[in-house]
Amino acid sequence: TVGKGKLIYEVLDPAGGIYGVLDGLVAARLDLGHAEVLTAHAFGPGDWFGEAAFITGTVRQVTAAALTECSLAHVPFAELQEICDDNPLGWKWIGIQSAISTGVAARVARNLLIPDPRQRVRSVLRDLTGPTGSRLSLPLTQSDLAEMCALSRSAISKILSELEGKGLCQRQYGCIEISAGLVRET
Repeated sequence: TVGKGKLIYEVLDPAGGIYGVLDGLVAARLDLGHAEVLTAHAFGPGDWFGEAAFITGTVRQVTAAALTECSLAHVPFAELQEICDDNPLGWKWIGIQSAISTGVAARVARNLLIPDPRQRVRSVLRDLTGPTGSRLSLPLTQSDLAEMCALSRSAISKILSELEGKGLCQRQYGCIEISAGLVRET
């Protein structure tokens, strides 16, 4: 269990094992330099992260921190190495996870390149619902979402108000409920 706001690991930490989210949200934060850190994505239940440092044996490339109180599964480096050495399917699973993470990074980059802020917010919200679109209750603050969308808190509030008026989301304290209609949009 990791408390809200607590670090799981930081950029440049030594290579370690991987983590799976059982409950809660974990922020993937990028160091932009000059003491500026940006939350780029949030991992939720069913997501795994941290495999890049395991694969390369080098330092962590991003910071992972609990956006909410989280329950995590952790497979330490040595145990994961043993699993992969004993069973080639372990390496296949790590490769699949790496491909999934590459897809997440590509979607984060794509979203930040969407010039229309309304479309950017919609796209980020859809991505946060997970690969099956089933995470409809996002325990995110509007400030968290604003950071992921590279927008101000007031801009996010205005856009969420518009989406709420269309029945596509509902804001609650520290949570954004997403409608299935928003998830199905293309």
